[in-house]
Amino acid sequence: MFEVRLATADDQEEVLALVSEMIPGVDVYARWQWLYETNPGGKALTWIATANGKVAGCTSFFPFRMWLDGGQVLGALGGDGYVRPAFRRRGLGGLLHDASRRDMQAQRIGCMYGAPGAMNLTPLKHGGSREVGTVTRWARPLRGAALNLSALSSGVFDGVIA
Repeated sequence: MFEVRLATADDQEEVLALVSEMIPGVDVYARWQWLYETNPGGKALTWIATANGKVAGCTSFFPFRMWLDGGQVLGALGGDGYVRPAFRRRGLGGLLHDASRRDMQAQRIGCMYGAPGAMNLTPLKHGGSREVGTVTRWARPLRGAALNLSALSSGVFDGVIA
């Protein structure tokens, strides 16, 4: 029923369509160029899932070099995992993660890490991934004016915000 395979250059438009569905409004061509093609760690690895010839989903690894035990190894940030709504709740996310895990050695990926969304956590765990910690994302604007916050840029909080 489902087939999962490593994507090729011929799959670019399908991957772009999936990413566009996953992140509405994103400039998929800029994302492709930045994250998939010109990543300093190497080109992204993407797995495509099909069901009876129809593209159902994908997941990707974005390679990066890391230092481990005194030597450089290739790791990967897992990302852009997406299954189209019509194909969800059938184990396809798990199959995508199984395929990516299976291919890690052949692709010379020593470890994969990520901060998965809620819909990806269960398939990752079913595939043998372990949750080793949590990630908190913080952002700090340089100044309120950058966000058009007049109270911050008018001096009301001077001395309070470092």
